[in-house]
Amino acid sequence: MHDLDGMPFQMKVSGFKNERLNQAFCVDENCSLHDAPLYWSEDTLYFMYKSVAAQRWRISPSVEDQRQLLYAVRWGAEPAVAREEQEGWQELGLAGTWAAVDVQCICLFEDQVGDTRQPQTPPE
Repeated sequence: MHDLDGMPFQMKVSGFKNERLNQAFCVDENCSLHDAPLYWSEDTLYFMYKSVAAQRWRISPSVEDQRQLLYAVRWGAEPAVAREEQEGWQELGLAGTWAAVDVQCICLFEDQVGDTRQPQTPPE
């Protein structure tokens, strides 16, 4: 299990065109992926994980075509409808192309109300 010290317990994201992605993602204290924390959306329809290859955050639907995508990530796949890149966030559009979006992320820690020091990206 990944050490959660210094990691936010919740990340509130906004700015995506797909409104369903604009919500709080809470850390799963009982599960990690590839030695990094796993975050679930409040409605549990999406999860946020750190890409092994890119070492950047990805947001994936929980289920696609009746497949649990968390298992796919465990086996090395990197499904995503949104991804953090060096320049900021990108979102997968209906046409299947990636487009830059202006995403804000507010990280909430257990000992404080909010942390806006890095509003563009979740912590490393």
